[in-house]
Formats: sequence, structure tokens, C-alpha cells
Amino acid sequence: MTVNVCHDVGRKRRVSAPVEDAAELSALSADPQRTAIATERRRALEMSLRVLSEKERAVLVLRDLEGLSTEEVARALGTTEATVRSQVSKARVKVGDFLERYFRRRT
Repeated sequence: MTVNVCHDVGRKRRVSAPVEDAAELSALSADPQRTAIATERRRALEMSLRVLSEKERAVLVLRDLEGLSTEEVARALGTTEATVRSQVSKARVKVGDFLERYFRRRT
């Protein structure tokens, strides 16, 4: 159910990419090294989301990736703003720890 709410909210808030993003994508496709780095970062982020609980993943995606306010996330998930802030904080720490370990192993 949480995943469906995330998808619904994401569809409602979807906006077209700014022109600056299009220029950046063009630059990435012209530079294989930058493309590889961006792909690796995205892969690591996706992997880091798997270490989160479903609730942590939902609040982090809605708050940080979809750009919803704490109030909007709380309303969408039927919880309090304090709970959202707590879950986002814990999720950010877990993602940060995962990414730190992941990239430390790569170097």
C-alpha cells in the first residue's frame, strides 16, 4: 500500500525536467567517464535504498527524491510530521553509512 501511495503522489507532482537538466544529460552522453560515474552513483543509491525498511524508503523517496514537504509526506502516509522527520533522519543515516562503505570498498 505504501508503495502505491508513493507512486500516486509522484505522478501528481511530476514536472518536466528543467532545461539545465537537459544540458547536463547532453554533456554526460558526450563524456563516457562522466556517464560511468553517474551510472555508478545511481546504482549505489538504488542499492542503498534496499537496506531501508519499507517505511523508511517511502518517506525518504517522497521527501528527498520527490520533493514533498514533511507535511505532505505525513498526510500521504497517514502519520505525523514528527514520525516523518524521525524516519527521514534514520533513513539518511543508513543511506550515508551504506554509501560510505560502498565507495570505500571501490577505492
